[in-house]
Amino acid sequence: ASAAASGALQGHQAAILSAMGDARHAAVRREALQLTRGMLEQGLIHPMACIPQLMALEVDTSRQCASLAKEALRALFERHAHMVSSPGVQLQAFAAAHTLQAELAALAAAGGAGTPCDSPGAAKSPGGAPDEAEARLPRLMFELLLPQRRERLGYLKAVVSSLYYEQLGTAENAGRGAQLCERAAWVAQALSALPYEKEED
Repeated sequence: ASAAASGALQGHQAAILSAMGDARHAAVRREALQLTRGMLEQGLIHPMACIPQLMALEVDTSRQCASLAKEALRALFERHAHMVSSPGVQLQAFAAAHTLQAELAALAAAGGAGTPCDSPGAAKSPGGAPDEAEARLPRLMFELLLPQRRERLGYLKAVVSSLYYEQLGTAENAGRGAQLCERAAWVAQALSALPYEKEED
């Protein structure tokens, strides 16, 4: 990319990352994801700036978006496993994934533009109807960490910590009790669906 193009992308980095979570249009999320992947390949963005957003897209009802995000995460994991598996990143990713999924489900229920059908890569059930947004739960990171005991257990501890009452009851979360309890229930559901293979997990 030319210096001018690179500078323009970096100047709009915040908007691009925000667009990756735009529940209204799968096409917008897909294009923002492609731009982010390009920026990563060219070293124009730090991986830590976009890993939570990439992880959140795993629950996207657009199969194309979810698939592209998983490809990007696998590539990042090969080069920066310590960043991708960071406990703090996992908490941000689960929060972003829950927010995106809730917004997608609300738009789908209302028949809005956020339904999976607005993308060529839309997820469909065998009968042809769009998949329910709630059907997708994050699990790629756990699968990537299966061979790495310490990192895998660190991942699980970080996610479980988001369920602690002390976390939910902090001053900054005052007035968000119902929302946080809903997220906690979703996190618990995601944890219950992970492909556990070892008793220690």
